[in-house]
Formats: sequence, C-alpha cells, structure tokens
Amino acid sequence: MNRFIIDTKDIVFNFNELSHRTHALVIPTLKADCYGLGARRVAQLLVSECGVSMFAVSRLEEALELADTGARILLLSCYHDESSIKAALKAGAIMAVDSLGQARRIAACAAELGTAAEVQVKVDTGFGRFGFLPGKISEIAQVYQTDGLEVSGIFSHFSQSFNSSSPVTDRQFELFLSVTDKLREMGLDPGLCHIANSCAALRDGKYHLDAVRPGSALLGRLPMKTDLPLKRVGRFETEIIDIRTLKKGSNIGYGGVFKLKKDARVAVLGAGSADGVLIGKGYDAYRFCDILRYGFNVFKMLFHDNRPSVEINGARTVTVGRVALSHSFADVTQIECKCGDRAVIDISPLYVSPRVPREYI
Repeated sequence: MNRFIIDTKDIVFNFNELSHRTHALVIPTLKADCYGLGARRVAQLLVSECGVSMFAVSRLEEALELADTGARILLLSCYHDESSIKAALKAGAIMAVDSLGQARRIAACAAELGTAAEVQVKVDTGFGRFGFLPGKISEIAQVYQTDGLEVSGIFSHFSQSFNSSSPVTDRQFELFLSVTDKLREMGLDPGLCHIANSCAALRDGKYHLDAVRPGSALLGRLPMKTDLPLKRVGRFETEIIDIRTLKKGSNIGYGGVFKLKKDARVAVLGAGSADGVLIGKGYDAYRFCDILRYGFNVFKMLFHDNRPSVEINGARTVTVGRVALSHSFADVTQIECKCGDRAVIDISPLYVSPRVPREYI
C-alpha cells in the first residue's frame, strides 16, 4: 500500500531553526493543508511542542478547520460577503481587510453577532491579489478608527523574494514601510507589522519586522538555496508488486517511447501519476523571456537524466519508461530486492494525492 511518511521531529527541527534565526514572532503559514502535510496535525504539533500561538492560512475553510487548536488564526485572504464574514467571526479568525467598505461590513456583522472583530490591514505593494493600494492612506487610517474593530496589525506579501537578483522585493518593502510610517505620523499604532514569507525571512533579517510567515521552509523544500540546515520533510513509499526480466529492446510503458538498451530486471511499482508521481506545476508565465527559459530547461534534458530517482533497500536507481496512472517502473538490475519490498520516490507533499494515507512518526 502507498503511504506518505511524515517525521514530526523534522517539522519541529525546522521551526526551531527558523525561530533561532529571527527576533520576530514566527507565524507558520499552513495554507494548502500545510502544503500537503496535514494542517491540523502540524498545527497541533507546533502548539504542543513549540508553543506556537498564531498560524496563518489562506482560505476560510482552512481557518475553520484550525479554529479549536488553541492558537489565533490569521486569515490572509480578504472576504467581503456577509456569510463568509460571519463564519470567520464565529470561528474567532483574524480577518484581513482591504477596503473601508469591507471593514464597516465586518464591524456590522460583529455587532449583529455580539462578538469581537479582530482584523489586520492588508496592503498591496505589488502582488495584485488583495490589499489597499499604498496611496489609500486616508482609507487605511479610517479602518483603524472604525468602531467595533480591533486592528491588531498590518501586512503585505512579496512577489519575488525567491529571486536574489530582483530589485522588486526592496521596492515592495519600502512601499510597505512608507504606509506604516505615515500611520505613525498620524498618531496611529499600526500594530504587528509583517511582510516576510519563507524566502524573504531567510534572505535578509531586515525584512523580519515584527513577525515572519514561513510556509515552505517548514517543509525544508524551498525554491532557493539557504545555509540553514533545514530537513526535507516527507517521503513517499510504495512497494514492488512485480519483478520482470526483460530483454534488450523490450518496450516499457505507453507510447513505445522507451526501449531497453540491454537486458534488465525491471520492478513494477504500485504508484503512478494518480498518486503524485511526476505531478508538478505546469507552465504559468508567458512572456518571451519565460518561453525562452522553459525552452532552455527542456534543451538541458538532452544532457541531464531528469528521471525520478527511486530508493530500494538503501540503493538508488531511476524510473524507466513512462509513468502510468497507477504504476511506474524502476531498473533493479543491480539491486537485491523482491516483491513486497518498499520503494521510496521523492515527491513534494503538495502533489501527493489526498487519497494516499499520511503516517506521522
């Protein structure tokens, strides 16, 4: 049976490493079910083992799932409809605000429910998703002065902090600071100020401010290099369900695109693309330079073996043939193994099918 093994000690280790790197409050971001690790289990772990007092999530349903963990939940997305606002308020979530009209609607809903409304202001410094534009300082100030709202902080989000050569991150940072500085000049306390995601928090301490919001760093799976010795969390395990002895020239998989160049022992593995093998993010940028970059990466495949690696009984090999929906294949000519032995394939937990059981050790 397929399973995804999650070593909870690695998650705690990564959190502690991040905490030791900053003076700021560390707010773990558990969006997308904590990138596939299981948000509720990770939240419970970090509360009990590390004393975490606040988490950030992206969607309302994620906030509702974590409402009873004993930690405060910051909802990073901005919801404007009355039903979502009331659901968030009932769950005690800290709501993100990006318009004066939304702020007043939250205050009215809170009054109707007879509950408190804690919010934080979202500023759009160049991501384009949510937030007041930096020039709307008068409207931002009115949010702080709205009766029925407790404004506990202000935040923004970087768009290119994984790219060390881009000046965009510093421009966004300066825009954000200009907003918080103007609020202070108006006699308003902006509250908890935060903008740094995982990459920004690891790249430069100046971005830390009052809090940082690491997400992918908790998994040790970053789109950049770091000197922090983070553990790579999660391993996908399947099993060998058959071992074939095939002759040179034999076809393996769909399409007839792979023929053995010599006689080989080939293991049939009980996992395929339906489980997450070879699933990843597709192309999502279409500028001329992006198309050239994608083309160059494809060209490099002529000189590098990009097949997924497989570990069986402590030995490494590679997949052969095309990955099917339910199965994949590995060359085990040089590996002592038998049917039923476990095989480990490196798959990001974000792409592991939710049908695959998560096992926590």
